[in-house]
Amino acid sequence: MGRRHKTFFVLEIWSTQPLEEIISEMIFDLGGLGMEIGERSIRVFFEDPSTRDVAISTLVAFLRDLFGQEAIAYKVWELTDPGWELEWRKYFRPQWVGESLLILAPWHEYKPIPHVQTLIMDPGPAFGTGRHATTKMCLMALRDIRGLYPDPWSVLDVGTGSGILAIYAARLGACDVMALDVDEDALSWAKRNLALNGVGEKVILSCVPVEDLQRGFDTIVANISCDVILELMPQCIKRLKRGGMLILSGILESELGRLLKASPQGSLDLYSVSFQEEWACMCLKRS
Repeated sequence: MGRRHKTFFVLEIWSTQPLEEIISEMIFDLGGLGMEIGERSIRVFFEDPSTRDVAISTLVAFLRDLFGQEAIAYKVWELTDPGWELEWRKYFRPQWVGESLLILAPWHEYKPIPHVQTLIMDPGPAFGTGRHATTKMCLMALRDIRGLYPDPWSVLDVGTGSGILAIYAARLGACDVMALDVDEDALSWAKRNLALNGVGEKVILSCVPVEDLQRGFDTIVANISCDVILELMPQCIKRLKRGGMLILSGILESELGRLLKASPQGSLDLYSVSFQEEWACMCLKRS
């Protein structure tokens, strides 16, 4: 019997707008494997049916909000192709975050560069490969605040996804890192990425709710949606040590006002805000 070929799910998009740069920034964080640029359309490939539907609806809704309902047409179909599963790798390029952090996939060849840290991230179905603006801003925020906290530095990553923020915290020297996610598949993928970066013994992965934690942290980072942040903020503040930093992203610039209004006055001070594209990252320091 011949080898069984994998089935891929293809989202094909037609638009009058230039989509390549926008889509390339999003597809891997949404669990996509890669894309092909055609003469009149762009094809985005997915393998995992459990994440496919959410990813496709998220991507299409985002593009239609950006360009208008009539500017985007699409269809979804299946492809059985024994060779394409390796071809998509060429679209996953090394990603710089600032000038001192380089994110690579396991198959990338790399020669060490002085004063540059590297993270090895397998682009699976979990969110967070360093390509999305919110992930980049959280990574830079962790780097920027590192000097504020002497060892032992403790970090809580809420909604860890691929584990990238927890991994980087450990690589920056945090010796006490906990990464939470309600998605057990995401935790499995995060475990693989921890091992790829040699920090498997430094980071605790858990699906325990924030409210069940019985301890505090110097830094809490949450790269999730604005609505979830608003829901979890009181629990996060309770677990943030005095002088600790709360790093929040996954929020649109237009949503900053909602978060600032929800921040308890007198207990959190605005430390910094950064922007990339339409996204924002806010750092709040506990008084």
